[in-house]
Amino acid sequence: MPLAGSNASVPPSEDLNWREPFLTFLRDNSLPQPVRSRRTGLMLLLLGGVVTGLVIILIMLLRPEEPPDTILHGSQVDRILQVQNEAAEVEREKNQTILLIAFIVLSMPASFLVQRLLSNRGRRTLAPDLWVELDRLPGKRPIVLLRSFTRDPSDSMWQAGDWLEKAVVDALRDFGPALAIGRPAEKLPPVGAARMYVSDVKWKSVVIETLATSQLVVLFADATKGFLWEVGAVVERVDPAKVLVCLPPELPAKRRQRAWAEFVAGTENLFPVPLPRDPDHAILLRFDDSWRPILQGRSSRFKAVKAVKAAVRACAASAA
Repeated sequence: MPLAGSNASVPPSEDLNWREPFLTFLRDNSLPQPVRSRRTGLMLLLLGGVVTGLVIILIMLLRPEEPPDTILHGSQVDRILQVQNEAAEVEREKNQTILLIAFIVLSMPASFLVQRLLSNRGRRTLAPDLWVELDRLPGKRPIVLLRSFTRDPSDSMWQAGDWLEKAVVDALRDFGPALAIGRPAEKLPPVGAARMYVSDVKWKSVVIETLATSQLVVLFADATKGFLWEVGAVVERVDPAKVLVCLPPELPAKRRQRAWAEFVAGTENLFPVPLPRDPDHAILLRFDDSWRPILQGRSSRFKAVKAVKAAVRACAASAA
């Protein structure tokens, strides 16, 4: 089945011999998913829109009306009174305008923050559930995303998720269910891959079993201790042609280069072939059958999401 918007082909459905053993393993070794309600998530998204709408309506209601054009008539005393009334009306409108500006200055940032909090909480409430995601394409092996928890948003709800992860997941949506290890203590999962929650004791065994079942592995370059262990497990157990490394395109050039240098230094003894020291403007790194790294794609500050999706689709199709 061709991938929408791309000439790449989605990997064909596989046999299901892997499925039941893998699901049984996850049920026996994973922690419960956070309790969520789809209705609550939709209500939060709706409330976020309502807050913004109410503020706009109030601004329209408070907007002073244009005074009608008046023609002076009557006696001289009447004309003087008319001028005085018009001056009072102008002063009143001026005060209304000042109040309107003050209302906009105070209410718009507040409404934006409230709308963002409600929207982010709603989106995280509607984030994919592990078991629902695995049932979405039952004939496809999972795609595993490995990254440091430092990329995950906190429970403060200021962020719905990592935009880079979401772009990768969206690009691979038709290839298979996207899975990632979740932070055990988080109240709601971030937007992106479906989270598997496991204890510290079983974390490594779940990663190893998931790698053995996966059709593709996406690494988000980082240098934390736990992530580097996962990279080593990938190199030992996964076909190099089915591994992608996602570079951090959202960072300024110097920070991006520093982050990549830390990843290269941390994985120096893990990859059989050294990684390039300078990623240039590449978005992804893929490997040939001998672990020779190949830079792929080109980052774009203004079309970052589109560039990431295009590069990920191309690499995933070539790895299939």
